[in-house]
Amino acid sequence: GNFKTCNDASFCRRFVKFVNFVGADPSKGLFEVEAGRVQLDSGSKSVKFKLRNKADSSGLDAQILFFEGGLMRFLVDEIPDGSLFKRFSLPLDENFIDSNLRVDSSLHETARDGSAVSFSGNLFPSGTYKLSLVFSPFRLDLQVN
Repeated sequence: GNFKTCNDASFCRRFVKFVNFVGADPSKGLFEVEAGRVQLDSGSKSVKFKLRNKADSSGLDAQILFFEGGLMRFLVDEIPDGSLFKRFSLPLDENFIDSNLRVDSSLHETARDGSAVSFSGNLFPSGTYKLSLVFSPFRLDLQVN
């Protein structure tokens, strides 16, 4: 009848071509992302780092902010390359964040080795959290106690 097969739809043909390309050689690592230069920014009390795609060396700026009350915000944006504005960036005072929330000042680095770095902080009114960031492949683990 009137139903399209995959060969009739261009997006499906492109996707199948891509899957076959990746499947032919999984070592290409098209989606392997690693984190580099992880640091705790003492001014904003945030964790800042760069994300890099191993396949094409494209990069992103990333930042993690913890707010009092247990709210975490993960920001990702293109690395500035002379553009007039950051493409994905939203101001911190957007409506979905209560303007009365303050950035958690208890965030501190607890461990670092060649493959990961860990941070921890206090939750209000009680409890703690631990953030582990694995460099390669990039992974974030958040534990709340």
